[in-house]
Amino acid sequence: MNNCTMNTTGNGYVEPIYCIQWTAKSGCVIENYGNLRVNLSLNFSSNGTSLIQGGGSPPAIWWFNITENETGSCSAGMHQPAQYYAGWSNITQVFWTNGSSICDNLSSTTSGNNSLRIDFALRIPYDAPSGTKTLNMTAIGEAVET
Repeated sequence: MNNCTMNTTGNGYVEPIYCIQWTAKSGCVIENYGNLRVNLSLNFSSNGTSLIQGGGSPPAIWWFNITENETGSCSAGMHQPAQYYAGWSNITQVFWTNGSSICDNLSSTTSGNNSLRIDFALRIPYDAPSGTKTLNMTAIGEAVET
C-alpha cells in the first residue's frame, strides 16, 4: 500500500513517493552537561497506535533506537525494553507512562563521553486520519551519588 515511511538514522530516510512535504533529519542527542553521573529514563505521552491511528496494512509504527553517541557514555550499560527488535523498540507496544530506564550512570562532562543518540522510525498508513499529531518525550535524569 501507499504508506509513508521515514527514519532519522544516518542522514535520515524518507520514502520519496508517499511522504509528501516531509523531511527526515538526524535523531535527538541527550548530553549530560552536569558534573555528576545520572541514571536516565524516558517517558512518552502516547503510543504509536493512538498517535498515528489508521488501520492500514502494514499498520502504523513509531519506533525508537537508542545508542551511545560517544563510546562509553553509558558506563553501567544500556537497558533495552522488552519489545526490542533489531535495534528498534516499538512505541506502539511500549507505552511508557511512568518512565523506563535506558541508561545507568550516563557519564558527566568530566569524562568527555557523555551523550546518547535517539533515532526514530515512523510509518504512517495511507488511511491515517489527517490533522496535527503531538507526542511528548521526556528524558528524566536522576543524579547518581558517588
